Amino acid sequence: QEYARMKDEHSEGLLQQNKYDEGVKKGKQEGIALGKQEGIALGKQEGISLGKQEGIALGKQEGIKENTKKMLVAGIELALVAKITGLSLEDLKSL
Repeated sequence: QEYARMKDEHSEGLLQQNKYDEGVKKGKQEGIALGKQEGIALGKQEGISLGKQEGIALGKQEGIKENTKKMLVAGIELALVAKITGLSLEDLKSL
């Protein structure tokens, strides 16, 4: 009878260990899934932010070019246009 009791305790211990292992595995899977979701969301936010920054920078450059062309068409001296816009004389001549 003692042997049967010990065998039952051992079986119970193995069952508990299996449940523990399954719980750990499930927890890891859930953690990985949640981490992926958070990572994707963060990546999207960073991508949007970076896109906005690049768009603003390109818009500023285009605005400078447009205004520069208007100044040149209006006959404003190259040196003064370069000083106002921050562009080099070579850049101005290429417009």
